[in-house]
Amino acid sequence: PRDGPAFRTVLSEEIVQADVGRISLTRENGEPETAYFLNTCHVGIGGEVAVQVSHSSKVLGGFASFLFGTLRALAIYKDKRMRLNIDGVESEQIVKELIIAKGQYDGGGMHVAPHARLDNGLFDIYVIGEVSFPDAIMSLPKLYRGRLDLRPDIVTYYQARSISVNCDEKVYVSPHGELPGILPAHFDILPQSLRVVRRA
Repeated sequence: PRDGPAFRTVLSEEIVQADVGRISLTRENGEPETAYFLNTCHVGIGGEVAVQVSHSSKVLGGFASFLFGTLRALAIYKDKRMRLNIDGVESEQIVKELIIAKGQYDGGGMHVAPHARLDNGLFDIYVIGEVSFPDAIMSLPKLYRGRLDLRPDIVTYYQARSISVNCDEKVYVSPHGELPGILPAHFDILPQSLRVVRRA
């Protein structure tokens, strides 16, 4: 919270032993890289959103920046065929977006993963399949409101401890809106690795 209750939150004794997501991925120059995230990581169009946001002004705040970045990315991004291995189960499909979450919110207020928990030892994973531009625009409010479950025709939900992703095309991996590298990437969990104050 940004007002008076923020002080009570910071001083709260409500502590979560939060998991941390670890990503073994590839820099654009081909060298290996390791990145970490507490909240969410996007693979696919989410990486393109991060590119768009990084090249734009943030003067209107995080919510507006990510909304406009998302609209621009939707206009230019081409869905990719990705190979997935989720807890040992392999699959291959056309993917617009892969969301790997430990926290519930990102992108300046998107409620992307309403069932995610910081301390349960599991990723919440949403695989969003091939979607047309008009359909993506119409479905965008569901992403912000945590209702991807209303689109089972294009969204598949998993809970898992690890996931590996590969693609023959260049695909950005974007934890917390950053751009540490590209696919291939492997995600696993460092359990209860970080003490986080729970909101009062």
